[in-house]
Amino acid sequence: MKITESTRSIEQFARIDVGIIDSGVGGLSVAQELKTLGPNLRLGYIADTALFPYGDKTVETLIPRMRYFVSLFNEIGTRVVVIACNTASSASLRDLRHHFDDSVSIVGMEPPLKPAAQHSTNRSVAVIATSGTVSGDSLTGLKERFASDIAARLIAAPGLADCVERGLMTDDDIDVLIAPIVNEIIAHDVDTVALGCSHYSFLMQKISDRFPANIKFFDAARPVAKRAIQLFGELPNHDSNVSEQSGPVKVFLTGNGSSFEQTLSKLGEAGCVLPEIRIHLDKLVVPNV
Repeated sequence: MKITESTRSIEQFARIDVGIIDSGVGGLSVAQELKTLGPNLRLGYIADTALFPYGDKTVETLIPRMRYFVSLFNEIGTRVVVIACNTASSASLRDLRHHFDDSVSIVGMEPPLKPAAQHSTNRSVAVIATSGTVSGDSLTGLKERFASDIAARLIAAPGLADCVERGLMTDDDIDVLIAPIVNEIIAHDVDTVALGCSHYSFLMQKISDRFPANIKFFDAARPVAKRAIQLFGELPNHDSNVSEQSGPVKVFLTGNGSSFEQTLSKLGEAGCVLPEIRIHLDKLVVPNV
């Protein structure tokens, strides 16, 4: 991971192929997958650090912010935007697709419950997610669509995303948060787990190491990246030969930049794979939307 800084604002960019929105560093797991699968794509990333975490925010708070951020990308010609947060996706996806219609393709983040259900041997699965995602209508709908005929537990993991955001990723930090979830999953004979938060991608190995070896895990970052690349490829005038010099992920913040960089450094020290990024120092000012 390499971090550089710039004073250019988002409005000064002539081209960002795929935009990504999250409240903190979690969506960088999707950015990393996008860079792996489509290394020539030019990526822009809005980290709404002023409102972190999204997991406990209301629909009324999230929808206008998502509209505003998508409109920023739309104004510079970005036609594919990923809402890289399950809670924000659940709250705003339907509204965004209606509001922007065909001008922007919106990719939502949702727990990979479908593949988890398909790979469960004993027909018992679990979704681990933020409290906001677990209580949202979107996850309930996924359960009805893809796991209505099997046992599917929706388990909230308070504090786990925040643990990643603060770079607190020692074994002791993870154990305190994961231990009760491990007990619940073992007690209900779950054999397949869907991780329902982009932050959890950075903890995949640490989480899975705490469960019996027979339990399978599914993460949403790669499927979301694949869908974004597919939609970009379907654009009528997309450039399939994007310059190899696509550069680092351009990161725009609404809040504190130093804490964001500190978190990235801690994630790097913990062995997390992150894309090269360039942080733009001018904060995004969000109007009273």
